[in-house]
Amino acid sequence: MSLPPNDFASQFVPPQSISIPVEGHAVAAGIDALPVYVALYADLAATWAADGFFHHRAAIPAGDPELQDIWVTLGFGRFLTAATRRVADPVLLDRGRAITVERASAEDIEDVLALSDDLMAWHWNSPMFWPVLHVTAEAVREFNLNALRSSETPYFVAYEDGRPIAMQSFLRPGFTPPIIRQSSDVYLFEGIVASGIRGGGIGGALLRHSMDWARLAGHETCTLHFAPANPSGAPFWLGHGFVPVEHTMERIIDSRIAWARPRS
Repeated sequence: MSLPPNDFASQFVPPQSISIPVEGHAVAAGIDALPVYVALYADLAATWAADGFFHHRAAIPAGDPELQDIWVTLGFGRFLTAATRRVADPVLLDRGRAITVERASAEDIEDVLALSDDLMAWHWNSPMFWPVLHVTAEAVREFNLNALRSSETPYFVAYEDGRPIAMQSFLRPGFTPPIIRQSSDVYLFEGIVASGIRGGGIGGALLRHSMDWARLAGHETCTLHFAPANPSGAPFWLGHGFVPVEHTMERIIDSRIAWARPRS
């Protein structure tokens, strides 16, 4: 991943990094996987580090704890989780709140960007510590404008007393992992309730509206990514029927390895 700093994807992917997709690693059945993975990664990582790639990621199936333990042994931790739910399953609401939900258009770009900024600001906090890159602002605006102009997938914005307070935006195929059938899936790109009013049932009410749309649009599943360390987001999505299907494991090598060498 050699991305320029102002690229849209640089918000989520470090510009000088290596990513191994879920289908990019395997060991034959009946083989002790740990020493094979250690040998493969040792060889690859030596080349990557020598080329200045110190940020490594690997996607793994969520239902394989043995494989996850192997990556943990190699120094990786769980950074991101992809989760999927059936859109036909009911969305249970724990409390009611009067909101108005509207499908946003390009004319609503400022409301969309304000809510998106709120989401990024939340992930900047501990323990997520996601950087907020202002240099990507133009790319983010253009990406959202193009998505808002699309007739295929919506941005739903919830209003209370005329004020935008929540948003769920959708893409196809978005960033749905390859282990999910993309032809019948819709990707939930950003889900946000404005700071200060989270936990009041707004997110659930908006999700019910979104899943009603997805079902009527002929989609069977909805997939999203969340940060496992997110103290509000992770419990919300897991509590509303999203089941983990893929984990992104991450390792950041100390970049001083490039110059802090053994004495010859």
